[in-house]
Amino acid sequence: MALDVAAHDAAARLAGRPLHRLLGGPPTSRLATHAQVPFGTVEEAGVRAREAVGAGFTRIKIRVGGPDVGHDVARVAAVRATAGDGVELLTDANAGWDVPRAVEAARRLAALGVSWLEQPVSGVADLARVSAAGGVPVRADESARDARAVADLAAAGAVQGVHLKLEKCGTVAALRAAVSAARSAGLSVALGQMDQGRLGCAATTALAVGLGVEEAELWGCADIDAADDVAGPLTLLDGAVLVPQGPGLGVETTLTAPPSGALPR
Repeated sequence: MALDVAAHDAAARLAGRPLHRLLGGPPTSRLATHAQVPFGTVEEAGVRAREAVGAGFTRIKIRVGGPDVGHDVARVAAVRATAGDGVELLTDANAGWDVPRAVEAARRLAALGVSWLEQPVSGVADLARVSAAGGVPVRADESARDARAVADLAAAGAVQGVHLKLEKCGTVAALRAAVSAARSAGLSVALGQMDQGRLGCAATTALAVGLGVEEAELWGCADIDAADDVAGPLTLLDGAVLVPQGPGLGVETTLTAPPSGALPR
């Protein structure tokens, strides 16, 4: 994966163009992302929501999937009460529930105006059962590994959307194929990455814009100290990342080679 992204970055740099433009994306300066609310207390969820709204976010994703559905719902309710009705709420269970809990959660979260319930359970068949029960639309993440998996999810009527990641697909070409498969099946598409720092965020930003994906999850885009990250900073403004406009990924790295004696033999 890393070598594939590096090759695309190099090709775009040689062409003197941003990678998102080389991939066919439109000229754009901003890519909206969402704030995150991790597991915690109801009070902590409210605090996170207040901070997110203060930072200009209009979309907040709440981690759910714990053993107590009621506690998770209460946390989401606290976010809704704090953020107001004008903020879109997403939830992500990371396959933490069984079907009965997921069905209950979907029903209760629907009453709070939640837009998506991501990966409430494992497996295509169980996802289809949750979707059939109604409530919040279901999105696959862990189950949406590649174009074939996306097609299988769509054929089973298991989900209404997918959250794709380059890390799962493996290459830019495979990611493009998965996006195409989802769109052909009428599924919504989000693109994310797995907390791989600013370089990973820059790659996901370029791929999202280049492939025309308007919803992006950019873990780590604002939370990594410059001294600890190999890539230059990304700018987060009013709930959106400012899309780098330089050649390639548009960010520079600070990697340096070790002394020759330190190289492995």
